[in-house]
Formats: sequence, structure tokens, C-alpha cells
Amino acid sequence: LTGAGWLALASGLGWACGAGGGGDDAAPAAVRLGPPDTLVTEASEWIGGVAALAYGADGRLYVADARQHRVLSLRPDGTDPRWLGREGSGPGEFKVPLSVARGPDTLWVYDFELGRVQAFDANGGYGRHYAVAASAVGGERTLDPRGWLVVPTGGREGTLALVFDATGARRAALGRPLVPPARFFDFRSIRDRIRRGQIPDEFRNDLLPVWGAEGAVTLVFHSEPEVRRYGPDGALRWTRRLQDPALEAARAEFVRKNVKNPDPAVLFPLRYVRGAAEAAGRLWLVLETGAAPDGALLELDAESGVPRRRLALPGVAGAGALAVDPAGRQLFVALRD
Repeated sequence: LTGAGWLALASGLGWACGAGGGGDDAAPAAVRLGPPDTLVTEASEWIGGVAALAYGADGRLYVADARQHRVLSLRPDGTDPRWLGREGSGPGEFKVPLSVARGPDTLWVYDFELGRVQAFDANGGYGRHYAVAASAVGGERTLDPRGWLVVPTGGREGTLALVFDATGARRAALGRPLVPPARFFDFRSIRDRIRRGQIPDEFRNDLLPVWGAEGAVTLVFHSEPEVRRYGPDGALRWTRRLQDPALEAARAEFVRKNVKNPDPAVLFPLRYVRGAAEAAGRLWLVLETGAAPDGALLELDAESGVPRRRLALPGVAGAGALAVDPAGRQLFVALRD
């Protein structure tokens, strides 16, 4: 959560694809977007650290700010800022808000440290909360506009992720672990395997979940170039292996940083995808591009996983959290630096 520069990329994201945007085996069409507009920076003191972005059903943008323990909302043009919450553990207060979603009448905020999801009315008034089961541990949690939460498990409980409804009741289990979950981390063994160019099993169940249409969930693996989509009942709909030069560069940088690192107690993770969102029937994936000057997104068809376009984000290195407007015409990206 080191970043703050928040960008709106309003560059005509229509669906027309150039050569290569066709069948399953074709390369995605390459598109370079125009210069982005900066909406808000750390210097404004509006935000401290962007944990998550969401485009609300009310047409406003929402920022979960874990550093300032609150949620910022504003119009898509960067005006009319409003804040919700403050630091604390009482009703309407936050410690580490990590996910936010806005439905027609309710704003939902997930707090990692407090282990709960809070509901607020359209005016920001506190309504209620539900607790997330203690066994639901793992990677990044993601809310949808209904207040449902999907939680990666790291492979525990024989599944990749768990789905909870707006009462905290468990509704579905998604997928089988790629490898048995690690009981403990042997840092020396992990570092030795990385030096040999291997991806340690300890990382392979880590993932980013993305809510889709009608309760579908897409699981984007951090250290496997793979994406899987599940229906509301937990049934697997499709699997897609990603191919992109940025992924190869991310893996090489992961090995380089861990081999060079002198601290035996520190491991640098591998993340092929830095952020993701679904809108207008498309799944948008922010790729890890390292020190490259431009950011990059892959756009997949949400129902089939077929790659449609590769979007270059000029001068937007270090892109992370992502939101897309419902029509798929604007991208909103948070920068780490």
C-alpha cells in the first residue's frame, strides 16, 4: 500500500478489435491508449494508500484507503470528494479497509484487521456488519455490490476460495488447490528453489478473486499464468493460460530480486497480475510490468476467457488496483508510487 497516484484513463475503450482480435488461438489486438488524466494524488491529502477501487452503482468512484483508515468517494471527473469512516473498531470505523463495493442502496466495506464487512446506507450511515469466519484466511478478499465476499484460502479446507453471503454464511467453495497447502515456510529451502528457477509450491495457491456477472467469480493466480472462472454454484466454467512477454519478465525479475536479496528472512513474491476488474462482459487484468515505463492490461472475454485486446498504458508504470465503469469506456488505475 505504498501508492497513491490515481489515474483515469479515458481513451475510448470501444470493443472494435484490430487484426488478431478474433478466434481462440489468435493473438489479442494491440491498442495503445492516450495519455491519462490524474484525478488525485497523495499531495492532496485526500488519500494515503489505495488498497482497492470500485465503480459504484451510483456512478461514483470509491477508494478503500488502508493508510488513512477510511473510504473516499468522488465523481469520475475527480470532483465532489466525500469521506466515510475513521480509525477505530467501533461501528462505522476502520482499521485496514481492503475492499469496497457499492450496490444500488448500500455501500459495503471489508476490514482485514477487524475481520468484518460493514454496511452503510446511501447517505453513509452505519447499518450493520457481519463477521468473516476465522478459518477464511489467505490472499486478497473481494466484495461485490450485494455485500458478498470471496476469500482465498491458500489451499486450506481443500479449496482455493470460499464465498460468503451478506450475512456471513458460507455459500460456495471454489476449486481444488494446485498443491497441498504449506504447513510452514522454510525460507532457506524456498530461496534455494528460487535460485534454481523454480516457483515454490508455497506460493502456487495464492490468487486474486474477481466478481463477475450474476455471481460468477474468476480466480487469477499470482504465481501461475492462469485464470479460472467459476459459476455461482462453484462449478468450473473455463480455464485460460495467459501468454504475454510481461509475464516472462515478471518471473525473471522475481528470481533476480530473491537471489540478490541478502536478508534470509525476506522473500519477494511473484505476482503476474497486479489488479483486475470485470465490466461490460470483459475481464481486465493489470499485468506486472516491473521497471517498464508503460503499464499493460489484458482484456479477456468474461464468458469464454478468450483474449481480445492488449492495452498499453503510456507512462503508467506500477499500476495496481483497477476499476472500470459499467460501459467499459473508462479505466481507473492506482499507482504504487
